Amino acid sequence: MKMTGRYTTHGAQLAARALAEGKTLTVTRAAAGSGLTAADSLLLTAEAQDAAIHGMTAQEGSVTVTAVLNAVQAERRYTLREVGLYARLEGEDEVLYRLFTLDEEVTVEPDTDLVLTFYLTETVLTEEQLAVNITQQGLVTQAVCSVTVQQAVATHAADAQAHAALLAQKAPAEHGHSAAHITGGTLGGPVYAQSGTDYTLPLVRGIVLSTESPSGGENGQLWIQYTA
Repeated sequence: MKMTGRYTTHGAQLAARALAEGKTLTVTRAAAGSGLTAADSLLLTAEAQDAAIHGMTAQEGSVTVTAVLNAVQAERRYTLREVGLYARLEGEDEVLYRLFTLDEEVTVEPDTDLVLTFYLTETVLTEEQLAVNITQQGLVTQAVCSVTVQQAVATHAADAQAHAALLAQKAPAEHGHSAAHITGGTLGGPVYAQSGTDYTLPLVRGIVLSTESPSGGENGQLWIQYTA
């Protein structure tokens, strides 16, 4: 992706005044837009979202402002066509300073992991004549997220007690419940009573209903013969 940069009418005037008057020009913010802004505009046409300014680096004969666009901060879906830099002289209002037009459009979808980094070059003013307002809010990129996740996983893995609280709430894989836990409802299938010879105790008994005479069976069972 390539970008073509140009000064706006008001931006060129600001740069000329900064040179002539020895004043520092401050880049206040960067913004992304879906329109095509005219050179004499004070504002970006169809401005869609801010692009966070990370910093400024000086090279031979130019100064580069780094701006990062994070799609997760977009309020709506839009087509990215241009990026604008706003700037001001001390004590004055900000104006649209430079325009950078993309050579190909990019669709920006909210709540996606799309992150675009733009290197916006200033070729008139030097590092001593230019300043930037660094944006701190919302600058978490995918790379930073990956490092944070890796650190969290490593910390969790090193903590021997990490799962202790959860495991304390879990029942063993093989466990049982006493009859006191069954307070109502319908059992999901047949329940068979144990056989035994404790005939004098009030126990759950296996009961057989049949028109036939008692035969077979087990100790402790009851056989009831009835006439059909």
